[in-house]
Amino acid sequence: MTRYDRPLLSLVVPTRNECDNVDRLLARTELALHDVPWGWELLLVDDSDDDTPQRAEAAAGRGHPVRVLHRPLGERRGGLSGAVLAGSREPSSERRVHLAVYAARPDARALVHTHSEHATAWSHGGEPLGEVLTAGHAPSGSDEIAAAAVEALGNREAVLLGRHGVLALGASPAAALEVAAAVEERARAARRLSD
Repeated sequence: MTRYDRPLLSLVVPTRNECDNVDRLLARTELALHDVPWGWELLLVDDSDDDTPQRAEAAAGRGHPVRVLHRPLGERRGGLSGAVLAGSREPSSERRVHLAVYAARPDARALVHTHSEHATAWSHGGEPLGEVLTAGHAPSGSDEIAAAAVEALGNREAVLLGRHGVLALGASPAAALEVAAAVEERARAARRLSD
């Protein structure tokens, strides 16, 4: 585990017969998140009939921040949302936002939700940040925040959740993290200019 015993970020990746890709996925994720100042883990929710779980468990045994939750044949239902809900910890209170965005945006392969300092502060004003819109404020974890996020996101790569934080999407976890970092940097610059 990096920096903390309990991760602050869990990247949930549904897998099926990805044995040959586990090491590559882990290496690329570690490279992308190398400078992240808080703990993270890769959680593979696996529906494989091959050696994917064993490959992931071997990587964990070598000290890599990866866990695997193998779903037996009788428990494989619900696709991506079923994989997310099958996690061994209580899912994020914002799972409704994630599932709604995945449903509305089939091109989204990964989502990153942050409470980064400058972007979250900017979201309290309700104003757009360039092309990144701010969704109306709604209770955390509610269907209302999910609907507001999807509407404000449209076909963009990111949305500010009113008085809450950032949701960024990408073709990979690394790409979504880059989008979230770019939104934070843009918000930092905008706040400086507005002072």
